[in-house]
Amino acid sequence: MSKKNLYFLSILHLFILQKLEAQVFTGTVKEDTKEKYTIPYANILIKGKSIGTVSDGNGKFNLAYTNHLKKTDSIVFSFLGYQNKTISLFDFKNNSIVYLKTNVESLNEVVVSADLSSYDSYLMNQIIAHKKSNNPHSIKKIHFDEISFLSVFLANLDSTFTEKRIFKTNKKDFIKKTDSTFALPIYFSKEILNHQIDRDENIETNQIVKSEQEGALEQLNSTIKTFVNYRITQNINFYDENIELLGRGFKSPIASDYKTYYNVYLSDSTLIKDVKHYKFEYYPKNEKSVAFDGSFWVESETFALTKIDADLPDVANVNFIKNLGFELTYQKVKGNNWAVKTQKTKTEFSLTNSSDKKSKYFLIQKNQNYTNFELNPTKKTATAKSLH
Repeated sequence: MSKKNLYFLSILHLFILQKLEAQVFTGTVKEDTKEKYTIPYANILIKGKSIGTVSDGNGKFNLAYTNHLKKTDSIVFSFLGYQNKTISLFDFKNNSIVYLKTNVESLNEVVVSADLSSYDSYLMNQIIAHKKSNNPHSIKKIHFDEISFLSVFLANLDSTFTEKRIFKTNKKDFIKKTDSTFALPIYFSKEILNHQIDRDENIETNQIVKSEQEGALEQLNSTIKTFVNYRITQNINFYDENIELLGRGFKSPIASDYKTYYNVYLSDSTLIKDVKHYKFEYYPKNEKSVAFDGSFWVESETFALTKIDADLPDVANVNFIKNLGFELTYQKVKGNNWAVKTQKTKTEFSLTNSSDKKSKYFLIQKNQNYTNFELNPTKKTATAKSLH
């Protein structure tokens, strides 16, 4: 081959490589089903490289790549619940539609097939399929500390109540609310506890490390504390199918049959430390049913709850309870185990079953913070009580 031809082929080769390096892959990812729904947030990666992107909310993607690629490189499309698909770099055409086949997964001996009539349903299926592994109660042995704050107010008081002679020297104790009513603090407590749980042995130890309390009616302090802790502000677990509360059962918004009781829809998403988090809103299907109303967040790696808000507003069917609300946050502890980080409870407990807006009620607030988690501790506890 002459030098002239060799030079020409070299120039042509460089031109082809430059054209290749300037390429950008574009297209849409869809499911390989009759409906052909798009797949938002699918992973698109150059095989063996740290070059990639994700499809947007409509399944569309735009992937640019650097000059480090070779002719043998390929693109891998993947998403949880689907079979991976690999396409050669040179076989790919821009604005292509890439179809992924759904994949049936067996989790915890329950076969789950992604219900992809909507992306909301698909995510909910994954949340339910991963409930057992994400449930904080799945941790067999754990030690942790708790700091608990409890406050009780007599609320919905008018100005005539504060002017009573008995409160003449204690007017400064009343708290004026935004609706121009007053609240009188009648009980405060702070406790630091150490919890040691062994679910294999079905035992639990709760040691009070420090306790402080103060109340307007000192002789009733212990009665108020016991009643509030065991009847009004007990710990709840939204991973249970049914939540026992106030002597009644309430369906969890992530129960396996949630569709029977709730309308649930995807409302928001965000990135936290490079991990996608999804927000769902939910409310009862039947306006007259006694069910929770609120929202929750899950992370995309484990489909675990990271936060949940749940309210039972104006629950006329629950005696003496005007309003009841919970807010729980969760955190990872040692790998992919999840534990409750905080629980906030707010309750309005009426003195009567009257619907009169002027009737007085107890406003009860409890904040619990959990820290110093230790999984599978070797230390043995001296005393224990049975788990319920």
